[in-house]
Amino acid sequence: MMTFGFFKQFAISIGVSLVILILCLMPSPELEIELPMTNFDKLVHFGMFAVLAAAVFYDNSRRLKQRVCRTSLWLGSVAYPMLMGGVIELMQEYMTASRNGDWMDFLFDNVGIVFAAICIVLINRRIK
Repeated sequence: MMTFGFFKQFAISIGVSLVILILCLMPSPELEIELPMTNFDKLVHFGMFAVLAAAVFYDNSRRLKQRVCRTSLWLGSVAYPMLMGGVIELMQEYMTASRNGDWMDFLFDNVGIVFAAICIVLINRRIK
């Protein structure tokens, strides 16, 4: 049984996850403005999932304090966002009328996650 403590420990990750879920499942607006680049949504997916991976890493490392179990830390910080990205694309394809699942979005989700992981490693090396 999950307790309130779980939600408190992972408040940032849960909040970012919910925002991403809502943004990805709400009906997409028809934009009348000209965007500066094609496939702008791929950049948005990259950014959203980079932020999610960083949030999960932060919550995990804060929860584990100084006793960081690297496997748990990285599995949670990388696997969870990747799984969420895949599930969202499936939900868009099969559970919404106004959205379509796009595996290129999933690819950019994962590129954002890997980018965040690399940045985290570099920042950690710099701090130590």
